[in-house]
Amino acid sequence: HGYSFWRALLSKPAMAELAGGRHCAWGKVALLWHLLREHAAEGPAAAAAMGAGVRGGDYDYVVWIDADAMVMEHSTPLEEFVRIAGGAELIIGEDMADTDLLNTGLMLFRTHSNWTERLLQRWWEKSDPRWHHQVCWDQTGLCRLLQEEERFSDGGPWFSWGGGQRRKAVQGHSYVFDCGAFNFKYVNNCDFVFHAVGERE
Repeated sequence: HGYSFWRALLSKPAMAELAGGRHCAWGKVALLWHLLREHAAEGPAAAAAMGAGVRGGDYDYVVWIDADAMVMEHSTPLEEFVRIAGGAELIIGEDMADTDLLNTGLMLFRTHSNWTERLLQRWWEKSDPRWHHQVCWDQTGLCRLLQEEERFSDGGPWFSWGGGQRRKAVQGHSYVFDCGAFNFKYVNNCDFVFHAVGERE
């Protein structure tokens, strides 16, 4: 489909520096904030990880996919998710278990968005410090932040597999797909991305 791709492959010391002393999963938040903030000073660890000249603002969306996830349905363009989501600033899937509302293994962030930039800043700076090292780290930090600030869950069924809606537009900024359509851990039931959560081989 003609997308650009960058691989962030770091040594353990470099990843620890990038994550700022937190669990290494937080490195993705540092990288995304580096890519999507328009005017703030660039962190040296994030800049080194992405390489010189890589700027999220050169694109309409920046997409994060975890290293243990892979696209299975290559005929589906990312633009299809953007179209369904109505150009939402955060496009993400629900979690595959009831641990968290969302799964951060696959995310689309719209660029040139003050809301996106503020979200990443708040995610990094205002997440409860207990999630710096407790599971599910960055993922739980984001979910709790959105629950508190964006009223992500209205108290009704959330998960599609528990009676909730398969597609959810939230507060005019975010759009959540059901896990099977977007990012799923069961290879025989995933429509787009297979995410090998918890697998060691």
